[in-house]
Amino acid sequence: MANELLRYNRQINDLAFYGIEGDHYQAVGDKQYKTLANTTSFPAYAVCPWAWKTSIERTSVQSGTEYSKWMKVWDDNKQPVSSILQTFNLNDSSIKNEIAALSALSTQYGVALGVGLAGDPEKILNEYKGKQKTAGIDKVKDEVQKQIDAYLKASK
Repeated sequence: MANELLRYNRQINDLAFYGIEGDHYQAVGDKQYKTLANTTSFPAYAVCPWAWKTSIERTSVQSGTEYSKWMKVWDDNKQPVSSILQTFNLNDSSIKNEIAALSALSTQYGVALGVGLAGDPEKILNEYKGKQKTAGIDKVKDEVQKQIDAYLKASK
C-alpha cells in the first residue's frame, strides 16, 4: 500500500522525489519541475527513490534539450527485453563443489585483476585460468550448456 502511494499518488510522489513544493521545487505543469533556492537542503532524488519510479516522475526544466531528447528515445522504445533463457533454472547439484571452488578463486584473483592490483596482470591471469581449469570450470561449462540445450529443446 505504501509503495503504491509513493508510486502513483502525485502529491506523495512529488514530496518524496523533490521535497516541499514552493520551498524545494516548483511544479511546472504535470511533467516538469524547477529547482528553487532552498533545493540544496533537499535535492531532487535525495532519498534515492529508484523503487517507486513511474510515468508520473517529473523532469527538471533545467536539464536541457539533450536530456529531453534521450528521454523521448527511451519512452518511444519502452519494450520489454526478454531472453529465451528467462525462465531457465540451473540444477547445480552435480557441480556444487566446482562452483564453490570457482567462487573462491574469483574472490582470490578476480577482484585484484578487476581493479588493477594484481601485480603483473598477464602472469596472474594465466595463473587464475590454470587454477580455474583445475577447479573444474570446463565441467561447469559443459553441464550448464547441456542443461541449456535440453531446456531450449523442450521449449520449442
